Amino acid sequence: MKSIDGNLITVDAWANSSSTTTTPTDGVGLTVDPFAKGWAGNFNLLIPDGTDYVTGTCVEFGVQNNGIEHPTALNALDIVALDAAYNGTSAVYAHGAGRATWIYGINSAGNEVNFVSNALTVTPFAGFAELSDANVGLRFGANNAFAGIVFAKNNNVTDISPSNLTRVINQKGIDVKKPELILQISESLQMPTLCPLGYVNSAGITITLPPLSDLPIAGYKYTFRLFKSGKYTFKAYNSETTVGGGSTYSVKTYLSNQTIEFQFDGTYWQVFGPYGDKQYDTIITLTASGNSPLAANVVYLNAAGLTATLPSFTTLPAAGYKQTFRLIQAGTFIFSPNNNDVSINAQTSLSVTTTESYKTVEIQSDGTQWLAFGPY
Repeated sequence: MKSIDGNLITVDAWANSSSTTTTPTDGVGLTVDPFAKGWAGNFNLLIPDGTDYVTGTCVEFGVQNNGIEHPTALNALDIVALDAAYNGTSAVYAHGAGRATWIYGINSAGNEVNFVSNALTVTPFAGFAELSDANVGLRFGANNAFAGIVFAKNNNVTDISPSNLTRVINQKGIDVKKPELILQISESLQMPTLCPLGYVNSAGITITLPPLSDLPIAGYKYTFRLFKSGKYTFKAYNSETTVGGGSTYSVKTYLSNQTIEFQFDGTYWQVFGPYGDKQYDTIITLTASGNSPLAANVVYLNAAGLTATLPSFTTLPAAGYKQTFRLIQAGTFIFSPNNNDVSINAQTSLSVTTTESYKTVEIQSDGTQWLAFGPY
């Protein structure tokens, strides 16, 4: 430094602007303090130890509106990314420095709507993104007057009428209104990954379950309502895994309005059902010896000495098919496989004698023969 005259500081011109490397004269001190961050404005509120402060605000912005009844662009703080070659990072960056941080990064209180996400000329990738390692990503208390989360058909935030709300999760996290996306199925198809419920209106079709590449974790479930009795076949996409332990899974139901569920356990498709939400017995009454129809799960035998011929084994939907026989009178009853196609309790026929009326015999397929239980 050569001299200081008021606001003018004069230094020796030792730098060489035509070269990237310069060498100052011996004995000349040089302090280099590069800045990698620029500030257009910098405000600090420094509160010393032992202060009498109980509250503090570094910068306060206030607006008093006595003239605009329905303001659409009246803002206390307007942060603009000026037209440039590149984007900015954050319009507001709330963070700590060293040992101290904020209790609340953003605290919005007492407004008509505390937070709104909108789009202008640029459509956001996400209205909200939780990327931290917080213990809880999104937390709701129990103070909400109406609900914790709602999904609506319009953007009127004050409209909580049932006709506007498609889904409602209450203050305790309980679903109180929840629709399901339904796919109407009348022919063979591949089930879309993002449609977990199918209404199957035609029997005799094949449904391919979604590819495992679309299922990143275990637990995905697909439910099918089978509106007609008949045979249905389900298989994995490109046979990439098993369905119910086999390459395909076929089910034959003799009742309408049944339900079957397939759930991915992380490796295989597990099968549950079919079952009915309201399933009633299909009852057939035999007053003379004859065939026990396959569609009947309960058969009333009204007279002793009757022979009930069981359904053909080849027509059974799967192992586990069961018929229940109500023995209305005391006496002897004969149960015979159809054309002796299989055995019953390892016999060609089964004779049951009861000394009491209103007894029950259950006969069930184990996949290879008929097994009888009872009377009781």
